[in-house]
Amino acid sequence: MQQCHFKRYAKPRKPQDLLNHNCINVRYSDTSGLYAREFEKDAQKFSLKVKGQYIANSTIHQLDAALDGLGIAYIPEYVADGYIKSGKLIAVLTEWCPYFDGYHIYYPHRRQDSPAFMAFLQVLRDRYNNGIR
Repeated sequence: MQQCHFKRYAKPRKPQDLLNHNCINVRYSDTSGLYAREFEKDAQKFSLKVKGQYIANSTIHQLDAALDGLGIAYIPEYVADGYIKSGKLIAVLTEWCPYFDGYHIYYPHRRQDSPAFMAFLQVLRDRYNNGIR
């Protein structure tokens, strides 16, 4: 969320506070309903449907909408990290973020993988920097 939003509204301290904010919703192509945000803290897990005037259909669209000040987005930290570090976005409810173990790639074992495939794996390792196994 952009900093200007929190000049007018209090920063959410718990997930239920999002019900008092304009949130960016998302509807993925494989579902008909709006995605419920997932939260986790101290072994307590739950989902929360939020309200908002903007509905995106991808993470990138949510990011763009947040950068444009349209509401609070629910996007992976690795997507928003650069914008958070630069001060363009503010992270909220970080203590409620569910644990994400990273991406995993499964592929058949071969004696020798192609150089193109190995280069692809290296790009993913560099990009996500969380030890693809």
